[in-house]
Amino acid sequence: MAELSVWIAGEAGQGMVTVGQILSKAVVRSGLHLLVQQDYMSRIRGGLNSWRMRCGDGELFGPREEADVLVALSPEAAKGYGRQLCKEGLLLVDERLEMDDQRALALPLSELDAVRFPGTVALAACSHFMGLAPHVLDEVMGSFFSGETLEENRAVFFRAMEWAEKTIPQRKLKIPKTFPPALTLNGNEAIALGALAAGCNFAAYYPMTPATSVVQTLIDHQNHTDLHVEQVEDEISAINMALGASYAGARAMVATSGGGLALMSEGVSLSGITETPVVIVLAQRPGPATGLPTRTEQGDLDLARFCGHGEFSRAILAPDSPAACFELTRHAFDLAERFQGPVFILTDQFLADSVRNTPCFDFSNRTQPASPLLYPLDSQPYQRYALGHEGGVSPRLVPGFSKALVVTDSDEHTPDGHLTEDHGIRVAMQ
Repeated sequence: MAELSVWIAGEAGQGMVTVGQILSKAVVRSGLHLLVQQDYMSRIRGGLNSWRMRCGDGELFGPREEADVLVALSPEAAKGYGRQLCKEGLLLVDERLEMDDQRALALPLSELDAVRFPGTVALAACSHFMGLAPHVLDEVMGSFFSGETLEENRAVFFRAMEWAEKTIPQRKLKIPKTFPPALTLNGNEAIALGALAAGCNFAAYYPMTPATSVVQTLIDHQNHTDLHVEQVEDEISAINMALGASYAGARAMVATSGGGLALMSEGVSLSGITETPVVIVLAQRPGPATGLPTRTEQGDLDLARFCGHGEFSRAILAPDSPAACFELTRHAFDLAERFQGPVFILTDQFLADSVRNTPCFDFSNRTQPASPLLYPLDSQPYQRYALGHEGGVSPRLVPGFSKALVVTDSDEHTPDGHLTEDHGIRVAMQ
């Protein structure tokens, strides 16, 4: 299999991610396989961050430890990642940086009238090195920029391509002549799309890395769907607001990380005793407490298993790719509705931020998801927690759509939902 590893590194705020996203989309639109690993520090500007892209003509299962091309947008990036550049590799640096590495090639920003566009020059250099067609990059840039910004970047890109063709030797990848269309997605984006496909129409959250981009992706789509997203004051409010929306008939979700789920613990118990569906995305990161906010670790399985006091059922789903993120999120909403309780989607920072080529989703054989009732099944007084139903799950009625009284509370309750301290009912309910 022919493959290349291209790393773009620099400080937060230097446009590194935009360059990486454009190049990644161009790779996938060219029919190649892609796997991106992001490495970033917990700060808005500065620090040492990287976008590590591995691409080739065959399926990829993990990142590489060496780079064939390193685009260093800061001296720290060249120093920090230079040792991982292979011996025959290409080091591309801003001409304003002083480098004593023999592999370094300065990007002629002044000559190309591109001092404000080092990322665009690097984009042209990398795409030529990889053998990507310029018109594909041009199309992708059109989806990122508009107006004068697009025209300026486009002009710089084609000037830089002319320079690269004369200066940089190519290591062409095997571009297929025909290939099925694919999506360029990371795990969090796929979770958000899976939620939309499942009919999610309410999400509440308090920002917490690395879960926040799930809800940010939902926000990007809420203007052309019936979805409502609410950013609240803390995670306690997020879980309770989601449960309130679910009680009223919404398909609701929250997204958080370990510290946020710790605060949601009582709300998870509330979901258990009231039998209220909710989907909880748990994007793991190192702990305890705030730990390492932008690094990856898989240490929260027991937190999801035992979150909340008392004994009640929950399901935990653990996808391993963006495609699985989409499918299992859809499935999570169906499970939550069918069994009326919390369902966890367990991911981590690596999967959340790893960008991959993903086959387009197939909607041809979708089954109708479970949903609550709007009207009672019969004329008898409605019992929200009636015993004796198959599987132990009683029909859930949405309040306000009929004359039936829907009673629920957070204490132990009788089948019709009223508070009780009868031990026999407690046993029967359990």
